[in-house]
Amino acid sequence: MEHLLSAHMKTLHPEDRPYHCSECRKAFNTLNDLNTHVLSVKCKLCPYTTANEYKIAKHSTVHSSEKYSCTCCDVELNSCEALREYMKQHIDDSWYQCNQYMKAFISEVSLKQHVQGKHGEGLLQKMFAMP
Repeated sequence: MEHLLSAHMKTLHPEDRPYHCSECRKAFNTLNDLNTHVLSVKCKLCPYTTANEYKIAKHSTVHSSEKYSCTCCDVELNSCEALREYMKQHIDDSWYQCNQYMKAFISEVSLKQHVQGKHGEGLLQKMFAMP
């Protein structure tokens, strides 16, 4: 058991971290850790970094000047995804909900117009059992 602790201490808590980043001088225990750090994607506007391209794209919306406004209240959000999530609190069971998008309508007529315009006649007939 003591050898496991010793290996853990050498790997995760070494006194000497021999691998250094040439850009930021941060030190790492293993070459793999350094490579992960070097290959990470950095935000151009703040210190945020991630190894995932999708996450950096999602993060960059916090710097966007484009705002997405809630149609029910005065709240403005930085992304369409955030607005969609926020809008869930305004939707109750009495609204007519689109089963394809996170969107709800006050009237059945409005829902039908949305479905026909966005999803086509086929889905409209399926949703409303039209002959």
